[in-house]
Amino acid sequence: MKYIFNILFCCYFCAIGYAQDTQSIKADILLDSAFINQSTIDIKFLNSIEYTSDGFILLSSANQFYLLGIGGVSQIFEKWNSKISGIESFTLTSDNILMVVSGNTLFQAYSKPSFIKVMDIPDSGMGISSKYKDVYVFDQTLKSNKKDYFIYQLSRDKKTIPLVKISTPILSVFEQPSQLIFSTKNILFSVDIKTKKLYPIFVLPQESDIISIVGDTTNHAFYFSTDNTIYRMKNKKVEIISKDFGGILKYDGEGLVIFNPEKQLIVRLRNNILYPVEENLSQLKLSVDDTPDPINLTRLLDAPRNFILTGQISKAIPIYAQLVDKDNANSALLSEYAYALALGGIHEGALMNLDRAKLLGSFSGKDYFYAGQVFALLGYNRPAAGLLNRCFVPKWVYPKYNELYQEYQSNSSMLQGDSLKILFKRANYLASISMNFQAIALYEQMLEENPDVYLFHVGYSIPLEKVGLNKLAAGELESGISLMSDDSQSAAAKAAFNQRLTQLKQQPENAAPVEQPAFTKTLNKFSPKTMLYAGGMFSNNNTSFNARYGVYLSNSFNGSLNMGVSGNSTATYFNIGLSGYERLGNVVVIGVGLNDQIGSSSNVLSVVSTLGFSFINSKRNASWDIFFNVSSPLQQGTSSTVGISIGKSFYFGTR
Repeated sequence: MKYIFNILFCCYFCAIGYAQDTQSIKADILLDSAFINQSTIDIKFLNSIEYTSDGFILLSSANQFYLLGIGGVSQIFEKWNSKISGIESFTLTSDNILMVVSGNTLFQAYSKPSFIKVMDIPDSGMGISSKYKDVYVFDQTLKSNKKDYFIYQLSRDKKTIPLVKISTPILSVFEQPSQLIFSTKNILFSVDIKTKKLYPIFVLPQESDIISIVGDTTNHAFYFSTDNTIYRMKNKKVEIISKDFGGILKYDGEGLVIFNPEKQLIVRLRNNILYPVEENLSQLKLSVDDTPDPINLTRLLDAPRNFILTGQISKAIPIYAQLVDKDNANSALLSEYAYALALGGIHEGALMNLDRAKLLGSFSGKDYFYAGQVFALLGYNRPAAGLLNRCFVPKWVYPKYNELYQEYQSNSSMLQGDSLKILFKRANYLASISMNFQAIALYEQMLEENPDVYLFHVGYSIPLEKVGLNKLAAGELESGISLMSDDSQSAAAKAAFNQRLTQLKQQPENAAPVEQPAFTKTLNKFSPKTMLYAGGMFSNNNTSFNARYGVYLSNSFNGSLNMGVSGNSTATYFNIGLSGYERLGNVVVIGVGLNDQIGSSSNVLSVVSTLGFSFINSKRNASWDIFFNVSSPLQQGTSSTVGISIGKSFYFGTR
């Protein structure tokens, strides 16, 4: 059976060199020559490096594999068989299987023996790369008798498929879901895996070989390196990250790892250096909001605010909860309550109250501060930075907000063991009902788990746009498009996404979404345009079947045209009338109307009064109604009729 690395790596400890856990550190030295010299092993490393699924660093010489761990560099596997060519390059597949190039043969890590032959490959001295389901080998060695240099795709049925043919050696290959990015000399290219079309990306102005490429899908960037300089391409702009050194690159989520085999040096540049604002929100320069709160609100909030400022969060939260219970339509109060909940570690409650506040109307600068702090406290720094860049800090918390952030920040997971498919559906549903802050938090967590699914990026752009983070939304959508395949099945979707991307980029950061404002579409607010009712009424001496068509003049009041048929054992009547109904809260309904009962020999005009209960379904598009009706004829000498009606109403449109 094949040798899966997860089994073996459990035998080692965490791979950390001389790192310290502090934001002030600019780089972690994971390995240097002094560290090697302290050991008894004389190692000349190859220019291949991999991260295992457990966070170990895998290295190799020409005849031995090594793991970098807490105890230093440890040998792994038996020594390479000297009767054949030495180790020339290696990679780990998405299944965590070690694949090794030696001569013109591809090997796979096994159990006993340590390695077995998989297949022959076109040449010796080839490089190898794999990130998703396929493995690629490429001609990386300059040879005097060689005119053409190739990238080959190795299929599961052991076929060798040429993808690229050029006249110079291919120095590095990085796989994306639908394309390969590769370098030759000082040029970056991309090639579509299905169509084999080649596209130039970038040319370095100086004659320096680009020896390594790696992608950072989470932050929408990729890095490339020469022997002495590291570059980043982000938002179609190229910038220099370091002129001090270069090398073979890997991105491990915590930062960029640089490996220089000649110097026996491995260094990690952490994300707080690569993305300083996103990783260290305390660097943001926020302005104070001097606008005073209403006096009556200030008096109510003095007590919970003092508890927050003195670190007594658990005492502040119940007071905010009581205030919100009494005034649940106050968006400013809901946003501040969300902040208190986040400080107290009640993260889902914080996000729900942010959504409630946003649904009540537009956000103020103070509201954006509370929203940004909620995401900062959750550890979701990218949306936090976007929200905080639009905010003003409330005066009451300005002197302490950074201290509170440093003390109460956490890294909260909302996955709770659910599959990514279920979470994706939940996030889409939340976005569809304008619970955008909750959707944003879910997408952040999903992308942290799996940043290479294009649907996650495309879906994430929707709630970001709805809360006004258009720049971040455009970045997510662009990342999603870049991860899509170029086949005919994706062409229509890709064209639509590109059209939406163009619209997003044309909008300023604080612009409202192109579509209808979110709070007018939410399903937990009852605001239909029209309604249709069908039902029956029963009394001691009369039975009727009625229909009613109504037009809503406000969220709670509708005017209706009524029609129906009624009768008893001796006669049948046709009914027509006008009525008005007012919904009081969620269930109680009152109404009054004028009804004309037309028979073959009589015509009775009555005033109908109604009191009843209307139970709306969760989708807010229908209800079951039970009404008590009193029909009082205007004709003298005629008695009133009391009856019970039962029916169903259907609601259409949104006001």
